[in-house]
Amino acid sequence: MKKFFKISGIIVALILLLMIIVPYIFKDKIVAVVKNEINKNINANVDFNRVGLSLFRNFPDISVRLTELSVINNEPFEGDTLAYIPTLHATIDIMSVLRGDDIQIKKVNLNNSFINLLVKSDGRANWEIMKETDETDIEATPEEESSSLLIKLKKFTITNSKFVYDDKSLAFYLLLENVNHELSGDLTLDNTTLQTHTTAEKLTASYEGIRVLQEVDAELDSPLDIDFNKFLFTFNNSELRLNQFFLLFEGTFEMPDNGDYVMDFTYSSKRTDFKDFLSLIPVMYATDLKNISTAGNAIINGNLRGIYNDDSYPGFEFNALINNARFHYPDLPKSVDEININASIKYPGGIDFDKIEVDVPNLSLFLGGNKLSMELFVRNPVSDLALKGKIDGMINLSEIGDFYPLPNGENPQGKITANISLDGKMSTIEKRQYEAFNFDGSLLLDSFIMRSASIDKTIEIAKAQLSFSPRFVNLSHLDLKVDNNDLSANGKLENFIPYLLSDGVLKGNLQLNSNNFNITDLLPKTENSDLPDDTVAISPVKIPDNIEFSVQALFKKLIFDNIELTNTTGEMLIVDQELILKRLNMEVLGGTMFLNGKYDTRDSTQAKAELALNLNQIDIQKSYSTFGTINKFAPIAQKTDGKFNTSLNIKTLLDNQMMPVYSSMNGGGNLKTTNIIIENFSIANKIADLLKMPDLKRLLMGPVNLSYEFVNGKVHLKPFELSYQDINANTLGWISFDQTIDFEMAITIPRTKFGGAANSVLENLVNEANKLGTSFKLGEKVNITAKITGTTSDPVVKIMPGNGSGKSMLDDMKKRAQEELDKQKQKLEDEARKELEKRKAEAKAQSDKILADADKQAAQIINEAQKQADAINRAAQEAADKLKAEAQK
Repeated sequence: MKKFFKISGIIVALILLLMIIVPYIFKDKIVAVVKNEINKNINANVDFNRVGLSLFRNFPDISVRLTELSVINNEPFEGDTLAYIPTLHATIDIMSVLRGDDIQIKKVNLNNSFINLLVKSDGRANWEIMKETDETDIEATPEEESSSLLIKLKKFTITNSKFVYDDKSLAFYLLLENVNHELSGDLTLDNTTLQTHTTAEKLTASYEGIRVLQEVDAELDSPLDIDFNKFLFTFNNSELRLNQFFLLFEGTFEMPDNGDYVMDFTYSSKRTDFKDFLSLIPVMYATDLKNISTAGNAIINGNLRGIYNDDSYPGFEFNALINNARFHYPDLPKSVDEININASIKYPGGIDFDKIEVDVPNLSLFLGGNKLSMELFVRNPVSDLALKGKIDGMINLSEIGDFYPLPNGENPQGKITANISLDGKMSTIEKRQYEAFNFDGSLLLDSFIMRSASIDKTIEIAKAQLSFSPRFVNLSHLDLKVDNNDLSANGKLENFIPYLLSDGVLKGNLQLNSNNFNITDLLPKTENSDLPDDTVAISPVKIPDNIEFSVQALFKKLIFDNIELTNTTGEMLIVDQELILKRLNMEVLGGTMFLNGKYDTRDSTQAKAELALNLNQIDIQKSYSTFGTINKFAPIAQKTDGKFNTSLNIKTLLDNQMMPVYSSMNGGGNLKTTNIIIENFSIANKIADLLKMPDLKRLLMGPVNLSYEFVNGKVHLKPFELSYQDINANTLGWISFDQTIDFEMAITIPRTKFGGAANSVLENLVNEANKLGTSFKLGEKVNITAKITGTTSDPVVKIMPGNGSGKSMLDDMKKRAQEELDKQKQKLEDEARKELEKRKAEAKAQSDKILADADKQAAQIINEAQKQADAINRAAQEAADKLKAEAQK
């Protein structure tokens, strides 16, 4: 008996040992096969961290575990993540490994994955990463080069994953969060039935920028019959749940050999309870929906039928009918009653989208006793859009809290009254036949008051009225107050309907007036750990490309980012993705500013700005604390009393905080000051200490006149003269946006200015200079050169005897300064030339690819046509031979 247990123990130990060893024996083979298949078939950067193998998890089969699997796209989606799968589990048939045959995969699980499906506006998709193979290559490929992996799945699961589908060609976006999916069945059979179950904790969808569904809890059960011989997929009794709304659908999807996609689906709501429909509305589902009392029916149904290929789209029909519905919150005094909706969208299929029809003969409801109704009919949306519709009713904002629970602190006041109708064709507007297009009515907002949580301010609109006509929309009156900020406006919009419904250009003008307007007060605070607490995070504003708008403004007091402007007047133009500032005049920092400029967003990746400024009698110290550019490039302003005038032209890129990218700044200008006092400035202090002349730490100077130029992120100061008592200093050099500096000063000091300590400094300078072989002597005026480097806060100053006269020193400095400026300009030109050549090369590569693809498609078409011609010739020859044979009988 002991011998039996001993032998049994040895056998068990050997089995366990084999289960541990076997996976490692075949690990290299499996990894090699996986990597070979990836490299052979995929045009993308595919990587994974490591592969783990085990016989214990799914004995007797081998379990494979890939970690940190990523698929990163190449062009045209360079750098985009197609898939990131932290953990992938697969089960492999051990016998296929032992036999050395094709490796068979039986189960796959993806865990915590991110799948990111993107489609460009031209229809190119980022999942199209399989390497293309010519038909001739396929025929020439030997049998042994075929795939070494066989998918014989019986189970496929996804857990806790995220899916994104972003289709620019359809303006459609879908986000699925916390997705769990299970597919089971035998995929090795030609005819099989699969069971699929999918859940998504949050489903968000938008179309044309309009949010259709928001964070909906979704679940899909769909039995699926598959005929792999016909590639026919049949959906039977499938059920989709969106929050509490259930949709039943069934139908077929077929992929025949001709490349078509043939589909035939019908769908309908499972239940008719109006509460189910309400659950699709985010603000309703977010409340305690189960305690809301409802009445009425809601029915949704439709179909999707037809063929999808390059020349055809399937037809569809969507119908929604809500009949005499209502809802009432138990703790509120009023309800929303008599909700009626009758809507349908139809398209027969094909490629003529002009046949799309939209019919909404009735959409009406009573909001706490006030009726709101509308209707809409759309025909010929492509060739000549025909519209007929109206909206009529009133909303008493103060009564919203009577039928819908509002957040604490929100209690809007006021009334919105609408009475608008339209009936006509787009062509009449385009031809300016306004009398043939009926569009009239008004929209009135009266006595509006609301507390805004996003800006923590109370918004008041005493009156705002829009009047509609075929020619224009007239804003006859707007009086706005936001706490202490006020704004009044009036103006007109032209070409409103073509802009709203097609690609028309919206034109208009607006007059703005304000006594006090603090723009910073009106910007919502954005949480951003990288910014100081009092910083408002702003994103660059994109200017539309189909707007031509003129704004004339008068702001008696205008505040932005702690800059206070008074009596601001001027004009702003919005045109071709640019905001143009014309003749802006304002009073600022004790002086005046005249401004012309441009904010350019034509490059979607980088906003630009151009400014032409004239500032007069501006306080120097206040300018340092107010303007970021002066803070960066003229820190001496912090230690200077006085006023300045400047004319400045500048071009710069802007960052995502709407601030200049200092390294990109180019331009220049001229600056003149009044008499100024410079006190306790770091560079002057260093020179004073080195020369033993403490008086230089407080400089009472006459007017300064200098020119400057922005080049490659630096301000280059052209030679200018500073004078203090009888001391003259000719100065030039540069300061960069990070406040590194490189200046040179040719200083002429009367000999009488030097005291005892200063004289010892001079003697040391003379001795050091003469050691180098010079014959330097002191005269009545002493020429000194100061070389200044380092940073403005920690300058490094070197004092040397000046060579020659002050004039010759200045001439030499000018020459070297111009050489440095030319060098920086040449560097910029070289970089711009390289960037231009790079973009040309990229454009040519893209063009060559398009041409190559076109040639390839043409070759395929010719090849296919030749095959068909050969087939016809063979058939004709066979028929002729048959006729000859019959005739010879």
